[in-house]
Amino acid sequence: MKDDTIEKVLAALNEAFRPLGYDRFDEGIAKVAGLFKQIAEATSVMQNRDALRDWLRKIPDPEAPAELEQFIQLLSGLVYTIRQVAPEVVKSMPHAPGGHPPATTLEERRKICAEIDRMYTDGLRCLVAQKRIAKRYNVSLRTVQRIWKEREKD
Repeated sequence: MKDDTIEKVLAALNEAFRPLGYDRFDEGIAKVAGLFKQIAEATSVMQNRDALRDWLRKIPDPEAPAELEQFIQLLSGLVYTIRQVAPEVVKSMPHAPGGHPPATTLEERRKICAEIDRMYTDGLRCLVAQKRIAKRYNVSLRTVQRIWKEREKD
């Protein structure tokens, strides 16, 4: 590949790891590589739930809540990743669920809710607070309203 093509690939990889909370792919791949290794080990012992539980008891808990969240996100997409890697084996597996990617990260959604709550507590009408936050985060008012509505689930 030419240098400019390589740079485009590297930029795309950086973007791919940004939703996981990493600015650069090499930071994320270091963490994800460890997770992939753990998943590979786990799949070799996943003969049943009891075997998986035994294996999970042997590994340490994630150091930070974000690591657990990343691991769970990785697991939720694992079926689709396996489908891409081994298509002849997994023809009966479901396709990736598609849809538009989220406009905000979980951390941004939490900040948005906290800021709306603070503004509302300070006496600002909820709708006005939502409009200000939408401008600040460069998302639509409807996106902010959905985030606000879904705040109990997070």
